[in-house]
Amino acid sequence: MNIQLLETEHCRIIIAEITEDIEELLPLLENYTSYENQFKQINASKRKKEFISVRFLMNILMQKNVIIAYNTVHKPYLINSEHTISISHSGNYFALIVSLNGGTGIDIECRTNRVYKVRERYLDTNELEFIMLENQNTRALEIAWTAKEALFKIIGSEAYDFHTLKICPFQPDQEGTLEATHEPSKRKFNLHYIQNQEYTIAYCIDKN
Repeated sequence: MNIQLLETEHCRIIIAEITEDIEELLPLLENYTSYENQFKQINASKRKKEFISVRFLMNILMQKNVIIAYNTVHKPYLINSEHTISISHSGNYFALIVSLNGGTGIDIECRTNRVYKVRERYLDTNELEFIMLENQNTRALEIAWTAKEALFKIIGSEAYDFHTLKICPFQPDQEGTLEATHEPSKRKFNLHYIQNQEYTIAYCIDKN
């Protein structure tokens, strides 16, 4: 298990690579009894691991045992807490964010070049113009995809199509910021991203 904690002025983030199996993870969730009934309804071992990992990591992030619940549109929240949260996982990697400064959205994606094949599904012509495609370099494509996923978690069904989310030109780096607009509402968002050889992360705090 590899865990990294990040703290900014507006949020706290935990990034983890979890390779342990469910038998190793279960004892780590101190408030397992609060989730026991839900856990027993899960059949797939992969889903069981994700369920326990997310709750174990959220306890670490909040520095106490907390309870994750979901509203009617399956958006996660913490019971009896004013913190907003967002959760993402890809492969063995997990990313969670909490904030008291506005709505949150986070997404983590394992590095893959598959985004090149589907780029037109989530980027329009103008967006593609500033993303270098000559050598099928997918760095910026992956950042744009992850950013739109993070925004969708904030905006919800109003971002019914990723083409309603417009990414402003940016230069991909190992870490940086970018701007985006939700065209129907004209709302603007500032996102942060982190990219290494293993994954891409994008997150946003909606202070509107």
